[in-house]
Amino acid sequence: MTTTTIHAASPPRPRISSFRRHVRRLHRLSFAAAQGDQPTQAHFIQAYAREMIVDGVPLDLTVRGALLDHAQRQRLPAGHLEVPDRALVRAEFSFWWHLTLELLGAAYTGQRQALPSRAELDGLMYASGGNPAMSPFSPEEMGPLARTIGFYRRTDLGTDPGDVVEGLLLASIIRVEHGFQGRGERYPARPCTDGGDPHRSRFLRRCQAARDNFRASQADVDDRIYRALCRRLDRLDTGDPVHHAYRALIEDYNRHHPDEPVNRLHVPADTFPADPAPAAA
Repeated sequence: MTTTTIHAASPPRPRISSFRRHVRRLHRLSFAAAQGDQPTQAHFIQAYAREMIVDGVPLDLTVRGALLDHAQRQRLPAGHLEVPDRALVRAEFSFWWHLTLELLGAAYTGQRQALPSRAELDGLMYASGGNPAMSPFSPEEMGPLARTIGFYRRTDLGTDPGDVVEGLLLASIIRVEHGFQGRGERYPARPCTDGGDPHRSRFLRRCQAARDNFRASQADVDDRIYRALCRRLDRLDTGDPVHHAYRALIEDYNRHHPDEPVNRLHVPADTFPADPAPAAA
């Protein structure tokens, strides 16, 4: 019989309830979480927004203009394919800065009908300096994004992060990860510039980082999201379509890694520290 080890939690670090800090972080992290897939990026932002609401982080939309220049001037993350067209990079960062604020505002206020339509997304694209000839703004990219935003405009999901994390984000991440195992039309493997494994699982690495941050009492909002994803994967019923998609992902991953096969591509939730018990009244 195997004994499960529950790691004790260290005292939580003080919470920094700064909307400015979170929105700058979210804008950057959403690109990494999406791995080039814009619907996944929208789901991640929606999940993060609801975690901020749970934490009581006050909404401050004045950051839209105050931090726009910083958002536009960001550098591409390490290992990203070189993009010679700096105007494209600036336009994409600007577009997603404004869209992130729109998604946050709708999640906080419940005014989901204010989320942009396809025509308004196109307007935002042009206002950000983009055009349909740029790859992030092609019809093939903007169509799925508009449908995803349209879903959030029509659907009242409330402010529970779990509804987004478990019901939408998880399936989207599995789909994206599966694409890099030979299933993607555009990128059947990761376009690495660091000489690394083109079929590595970025999701697995991010789950491991979340566990390590929890163990070091340095967990942030995004770490909680990845812990929730791990918990959901632990509990998936075998009849769940997401379970079938996850097993297919693992099979394809193992096909590319025959010498190091795995049984899972996430971190078991019981390897995260246990949440501290609530203080006595």
